[in-house]
Amino acid sequence: MTALLAFLVAAAALPPEEVRFQPVTTSSEPRLQRPWVFSTELGWNSLGGVGLVLARHLDVNFTIEAGMGLSAVGPKVGLRGRYLFVPGAWTPFLGLGFLYGTGSGPGSDSTFGNISRYRYSIGPSPYLQAVIGLEYQSAGGFNFTAATGYVGLLRQNLTITGTASQDDLAALRTFTGSGPVFSVSLGYAF
Repeated sequence: MTALLAFLVAAAALPPEEVRFQPVTTSSEPRLQRPWVFSTELGWNSLGGVGLVLARHLDVNFTIEAGMGLSAVGPKVGLRGRYLFVPGAWTPFLGLGFLYGTGSGPGSDSTFGNISRYRYSIGPSPYLQAVIGLEYQSAGGFNFTAATGYVGLLRQNLTITGTASQDDLAALRTFTGSGPVFSVSLGYAF
């Protein structure tokens, strides 16, 4: 009891300018309140194709993401940085990423009737990706992201044996080469 009384007397003796209270502020920015996002993704030339994405909002304007899943070039992983333009629930963004598909291995056949025309294998497939998109994150944790853009294949990934026409190869390259990006993901932020 005497210790409490001594504390109160000492606190009363301090000049008012030495007693300062700092207000406690909390941000209403949902990305600062819930910086981690776990989501499922469905996409074409996206981070993981059909798979899972883990994102971390480093601040109001910058997010990094890692994805993994299945795609036309086999199992795929991706890493991307995104610049978010405005604070708040809805924000447009620009992103730049690196994707890597492991390939399908040898032995895929293209047949016409009962005649095998050519065989192909999809090898390791590294890509660079540039996207624009829109993200929504609620204060309760719901997260929605949609993106579109372009992905560029960094090295040849197809090996063809047999006779393949340019039309045959064009179809294969549509699924395994450079091209447009479309993706949608739904998730939860925590």
